[in-house]
Amino acid sequence: MRRTPNLEAAYAETANDKQREPEAAQWSETTVQDITHATA
Repeated sequence: MRRTPNLEAAYAETANDKQREPEAAQWSETTVQDITHATA
């Protein structure tokens, strides 16, 4: 039987990881800028 991950708990754990938050934010901003540049 396949176990379904608890996504809500996983997202909450990720959101509470203050050490990785700035890194994730920078990655997100860079990705959006790359997409914007590629489609302009």
